[in-house]
Amino acid sequence: MFTNEFIKNGTSAVHVVDDGKQAPFFKPAIQRQEEATPQQLNKPWSKELLTIIVYDDDYKGNCFGSATPGESSGLSTCMKWPSCRSFNIPLRVEFFVDRISSPHAQPFQPGPVSIDITFTPTGKPANVLYHSTDTKPVYNGPNLILEPSFGKVFPVNIDTDGQLNVTATLHDADSGVDVIYRDSARFVILCS
Repeated sequence: MFTNEFIKNGTSAVHVVDDGKQAPFFKPAIQRQEEATPQQLNKPWSKELLTIIVYDDDYKGNCFGSATPGESSGLSTCMKWPSCRSFNIPLRVEFFVDRISSPHAQPFQPGPVSIDITFTPTGKPANVLYHSTDTKPVYNGPNLILEPSFGKVFPVNIDTDGQLNVTATLHDADSGVDVIYRDSARFVILCS
């Protein structure tokens, strides 16, 4: 057999080297790689990165609601709050406009964000618990939560049967896109 000849060994191709030993045909090349520059790591920003996340700030599991352009899932689809007792729900709402690898183009001023939370007791009119808008929330950098003036945590005290409705909105002026999170949950507190 000639040296440096390629042969088929079972199901994998091998290469016979000069000393008669077999080596894998696709021998990995080990090369020193230069560190990637920020331009190589970054991907173009996309409006699909606009995101609203909503969760119960006391809950320790992996349950949350979210909204992105064209897609939304409510916290109420996975969260099971207890019945037959009054309780406090600290809802946390977070607004994101980009990710570390895909920062929003600069200069950048995020558009308005808003939060609307109402509770409608059974057979009574709706109570507006929170209704706030911040036209210029603070942007601190890629993949960091926007800092609206109205905060991020909204305690909701429920002591009677009724319907909780949550709406959060995020507007991106550069793309003209609005992301809207909507969710509702019925609570049964007064059990007989």
